[in-house]
Amino acid sequence: MSFGRRLRRFKGFTVAAIVIAVSLVAASIPSFPGFTPANAEAQAATVTTVTLAKSTARQDTPLYVIKSGKPGPVVMIVGGVHGNETSGPKAADKIKNLRPKKGTLLVLPRANIVAVQQGTRTSPGVGDMNRTFPRTKNGKCTKNTSQSIWNAIKSYDVDYLIDLHEGYNYHKIQPSSYGQTLIYYPISGAKTVGQVIINELNKGIGSPSKHFTLVKYPYEGTLARAAAQHLGVIAFTMETCRKSAESIRINNGVKATKTLLSYLGML
Repeated sequence: MSFGRRLRRFKGFTVAAIVIAVSLVAASIPSFPGFTPANAEAQAATVTTVTLAKSTARQDTPLYVIKSGKPGPVVMIVGGVHGNETSGPKAADKIKNLRPKKGTLLVLPRANIVAVQQGTRTSPGVGDMNRTFPRTKNGKCTKNTSQSIWNAIKSYDVDYLIDLHEGYNYHKIQPSSYGQTLIYYPISGAKTVGQVIINELNKGIGSPSKHFTLVKYPYEGTLARAAAQHLGVIAFTMETCRKSAESIRINNGVKATKTLLSYLGML
């Protein structure tokens, strides 16, 4: 897995770039004996908003591209694939404020923006977005909105991906539910990274029955499965549990992301 891959030029979807004023060049940072800004690297980041699915009615949704200005991994965080799973978009809104010290962080808070607005799992014209991604190496998404997300993953050469979801019960209590799981497709390195995230998440959970579990094989047609199986991305479906307070679910999504970024040396 190459961490220093250069961003390829976008193809297949419209890009609306809005550069937010968070870029500080070295010349603008004070330089005198004894002064070392603790957040100088973070301040050097640039944030660009890219509009996905702009040509699809009501489905246009922002992707936040946070570039450190230094070579490194490309990590993508996705929320709102299912619109009734409220913690994902809210966690992603917090995550987009992180500033990596190397590499690139991509944050898509509301993948299925209509479903998020309606508070429903599915939406007209898209259905269940997490069954619309390619099932074969050369396949395409079955919906235009999903295809725009897929194009972004390929265009930015994403190395790591977390798709934020919620399950209805704790997996250790009710195995038919995937609440409190991190689901991965077993490509090289995925299990190791997943275990790092799980170990950190479980440090703050007292009851073993509510611990996160590492589980193999996301369903076919899901974003994490397709990205891993067909593009070689180390990708996870993260399922928090709806029996936990929303604030806890949000914090778990943020914590998982920070753990991954720290493991990669990006924070």
